[in-house]
Amino acid sequence: MSSAKLFQVADLACLLIIGLINALLGLVIPPYRRGFFCNDDSIKYPYSSKESLPNWVVIIVSVIVPVSVIISCEVGKHWYNGDLARQQYSQDGDENLLCGPYTKKPVFQRVFKIIYVFLYGTLVNLLFTLFIKIYVGQLRPHFLAVCKPNMSLINCSDGYITNYVCTGTDEAAIERARRSFPSAHSSGTMYGMLFLALYFETLFVSKNKGFFLKPFIQCGCIMVSLFFGLNRVREHMHSWTDISAGFALGAVMAIYMMFRVLRPAELSGKKPAKVNTRRDVLRTSADNNVFLQNSPVSKEFRFTPELVIVP
Repeated sequence: MSSAKLFQVADLACLLIIGLINALLGLVIPPYRRGFFCNDDSIKYPYSSKESLPNWVVIIVSVIVPVSVIISCEVGKHWYNGDLARQQYSQDGDENLLCGPYTKKPVFQRVFKIIYVFLYGTLVNLLFTLFIKIYVGQLRPHFLAVCKPNMSLINCSDGYITNYVCTGTDEAAIERARRSFPSAHSSGTMYGMLFLALYFETLFVSKNKGFFLKPFIQCGCIMVSLFFGLNRVREHMHSWTDISAGFALGAVMAIYMMFRVLRPAELSGKKPAKVNTRRDVLRTSADNNVFLQNSPVSKEFRFTPELVIVP
């Protein structure tokens, strides 16, 4: 097996390991059991089981929508540019272990690379979010409403209360109420929407395609993420610190995956200028003759009407 195949197997193994860890953090490992203060008003908000933006909506907005938009734009760009799009990726590259000879097609190479990096970043962003949630165990604003601790058995004069028993019957809601920091809605939507906004930066590279279309679309992507985060505060699911941390985490992950892993210069088709190391032959024009005759080294050259002779 070639080294390229080994790296492809390693990449696939990384995805599987991260996915397995995410499943353990989200479904098996319980969060840290944090205590509370009796006079803490930040966890005394009411609870509503009906969320206006549930998890499946977040998955659609942060994963399915960016993937669909990227595929549509890449196929449209390939069809619009024709032969020019085929020059961005060489068809002589190695076949991908997962998809075989299809990865030799230029449009598939580009789409596969973008989607692969995007989904990998999605899993890593979720990994960081779930790990922090479980390790910190921050209480949601509606924690007391779902936990319903027996206050008759609690001595509030002790200050920080750690010995308490929840009398609430909704065990799943109590479990979720211990996973407040950071907001998964904020980190997920910010990663997906910011990644999409940065992708549009590589898509519109011509200066003749309008001034405001690209920033209009990019601002719209960020506004979608802000809407999801602010909605969590409005429905007492998170505090301001939760969504701020989620925004920061998703933004850092999106910027890292785009600029350090995906590299937008390669996506936009911009290639670094090649340095010509060959020595150019001096032209026998009048300008060259005047320039060299006035230079300190002009005595080392003899000028003829056709060529320059170096003694």
